Amino acid sequence: MSRGSFGINETTLGNWVKAYRENHAGDEPPLQLPERARLRELERENRELRMKAEFLSKAAAYAGDRCQVPVSLSVSRIFR
Repeated sequence: MSRGSFGINETTLGNWVKAYRENHAGDEPPLQLPERARLRELERENRELRMKAEFLSKAAAYAGDRCQVPVSLSVSRIFR
């Protein structure tokens, strides 16, 4: 289920989650050494993926104006 299936505004849900986390901050045990290592690894991977996505987005925007083939040409090549 998602927030949309309940008709809940994203901001409202975010406020509820924030309040819950503030009220229950001490309830979770601290991360163990393997969990901390895995978290660091995932954070690094996340940074790398964001950088790659940003690069690809910029490259696509740059190349988009230069590499467009008119639809009529590309379709005619397919159906020869």
